[in-house]
Amino acid sequence: MVRFSISLCLLLACFFVRGQYAINGTIIGVQPEKILLLKTYGSKQSVIDSIRIDETGSFDFKIPVETKIGQYQILTESGVSFDWIFNNENIRFIMLHDGYDQQVQIIESEENKVYYEFVNLKRYNLLKLDIISTVIEYYPREDLFYQQAVDKALELRAEIESKAIELIGNNPTFLASHFIKASNPVFADLDLSETQRKNYLKGHYFDYVDFNDTFLINSQTLNSKIINYLSLFQDKSEDRETFDNNLLDGVDSILLKSSVNEIMYTYIIDFLIGGFE
Repeated sequence: MVRFSISLCLLLACFFVRGQYAINGTIIGVQPEKILLLKTYGSKQSVIDSIRIDETGSFDFKIPVETKIGQYQILTESGVSFDWIFNNENIRFIMLHDGYDQQVQIIESEENKVYYEFVNLKRYNLLKLDIISTVIEYYPREDLFYQQAVDKALELRAEIESKAIELIGNNPTFLASHFIKASNPVFADLDLSETQRKNYLKGHYFDYVDFNDTFLINSQTLNSKIINYLSLFQDKSEDRETFDNNLLDGVDSILLKSSVNEIMYTYIIDFLIGGFE
């Protein structure tokens, strides 16, 4: 009887451990503080769990097996965030945060290794492109250095595009591929004026977003894309009526694009209403 009870306890313990996944993280550069596990719902976020980071910057969340697959976020009290993908696997990572930028290394989780291979490259290249764009905008075009800057900018853009194609092609069944495709940036020609660039992006900003892809619903990837798109229609120098009308043009454009899928269309309407409340 005693032997049976011990065996039963061991079986239940084994079942309990297998009945959950773990997300183990270490954030270097933050003090011991509260950290939240968040799920996005439209324009709002819901707290799933919360714990405190220890003195080493480490923490450990348990994820029930019934947790819905998708994109989630970890957020510290001081504002450091980490977007990650849950697809029924353990996750272990290290983040270096220096107050200005953050570098993420995924140790465990095939989904997030693929995702962050793209995220890290995109972040690094966009940072360099932001610096180079100033040179391209103000440097004399007849100077040799101007053309070198243009060539470098095109190279950095091409690296992002080729990395997205490579990772999606090598991992077509990964959830990460959905988010990589949707977050792949669209670039306007370098020789366009600011107004021309905005007009181009207004027509092409969602070129890589599949509005039939419902995996994007309730994700920071889609929400950020919508917010950034609407910013193209905002100019604070305009009067209020013109400002509002331009913003409505952006809203109408998004709704038209998302109308191909009723679920996506309903989600975006709810997201926009929540954002304007």
